[in-house]
Amino acid sequence: MWSLSVVATLALSGCAVEVVPGAAPTSVGEPTTDPGPDRPTAVFIPSPGVEPEGQRGYYAGRITEKLDCAGGEVIIEVEDEVVQVTSDCPRVVLRGDGTSVLAERVGTLQVDATAGASYVFLRSATTITVEADFMTIYWDEGNPGVQVTGFDSKANPNPLKER
Repeated sequence: MWSLSVVATLALSGCAVEVVPGAAPTSVGEPTTDPGPDRPTAVFIPSPGVEPEGQRGYYAGRITEKLDCAGGEVIIEVEDEVVQVTSDCPRVVLRGDGTSVLAERVGTLQVDATAGASYVFLRSATTITVEADFMTIYWDEGNPGVQVTGFDSKANPNPLKER
């Protein structure tokens, strides 16, 4: 009965999780805990009406590289990857085509024209500049200054308010 109330609570909050007893984890990398054969495993389920790629949760198990902003700036040049910036960062520059980014608090996000066709999810930002085509940028908090010149690119508050 508790699982019904948990599912109802998640559904009402805009979150979707399916509990599959004994299912194998779908994430990349080594799990931190083994759910065991009799314990449920969480599986990403897209929110209705939103394409899966437009949700932060879609990328959580697909991260291919983690970067720290110890030097004050992160420049991402890899292509067709999912990169997580693990700390707050004054400046993030995306140049890699097809590379999606998950980041925390960013001062300036710059998406160069060499990037494109991917998603960036930010907790917050001060300034966002998008020169690349087919980019989608979402932020969770704040009201950044936004300049978008790339064809069919957009930068908007995250409609799902994911955590």
